[in-house]
Amino acid sequence: MVKVKTEWKNFISEKYKFKNGIFNFIDEEKLSGQESKQISYFGKAKNVTTADYRLEEWQKSFLRRFLENFQSVGGKVILDAGVGQGYMTIELAKMGAKVLACDLSVLALKRLQKIAEKIGVSDNIIFVACSLERLPIKNEVVDGVVSNAVLEHIFQEERAIAELGRVSKRASGLMITVPLKYRYNNPLFIPSLIWQDKKIGHLRRYSEKEILGKLKKFGYSVKKIYYSGHFSKVIFTKIFMPMFGLDNLLPRFEAIDCRQENRKYGASNICVYLERP
Repeated sequence: MVKVKTEWKNFISEKYKFKNGIFNFIDEEKLSGQESKQISYFGKAKNVTTADYRLEEWQKSFLRRFLENFQSVGGKVILDAGVGQGYMTIELAKMGAKVLACDLSVLALKRLQKIAEKIGVSDNIIFVACSLERLPIKNEVVDGVVSNAVLEHIFQEERAIAELGRVSKRASGLMITVPLKYRYNNPLFIPSLIWQDKKIGHLRRYSEKEILGKLKKFGYSVKKIYYSGHFSKVIFTKIFMPMFGLDNLLPRFEAIDCRQENRKYGASNICVYLERP
């Protein structure tokens, strides 16, 4: 039986259910319709049902963006708010960070747990099944937060942002990635993006002004803005790679996309890094 490490108890603020190494705060009877749909949809995805782990090119880019701004992660407490495939949790834990890995899906956390055990970083990770609108974490205990492709799925997104601010220390960093509004996207992709948003449960898209306005309410100031998912990368990954299996060209097209990180128009996503000094 896995026991709760004393140091991790210092971060959890509520009476907890601890089973098989996971703090579980999910009450299935109280889940909203949106939350239930998200658990069901992403629970079927291959990347959260197998314990295979490989750092993909686009994931390397998101990790780089975080580390460019939050440079000394060793010994720091990082909240991965909505772990998904878990690559940020694993890579930061490998660097010596103490990671609070939070997700609505117990299945995703169980997969992440297996990967962490294989790689040998379990001691640096606490696995927490919870909603971002109701984080069971104490006030001001987190040094940095990363939340990629999560806010657009959450019904009470401003409440979730408030929670991220509450658990973060007064001097802390925050990296958020969300999809850009259609008016900034390449017009050729808009029909497929509308279809995709409905399929995967996106409730909204953001302009730069909107996402920054919501975050600045909680004392954050902008340090860096990145844009990703430009025309050449999307065309290659969505059309040419599936048709011709050109995986070896992925690093080249990711590099092309990264060279356009400052270009808003034609991008699919916005990634912002903010600080509370």
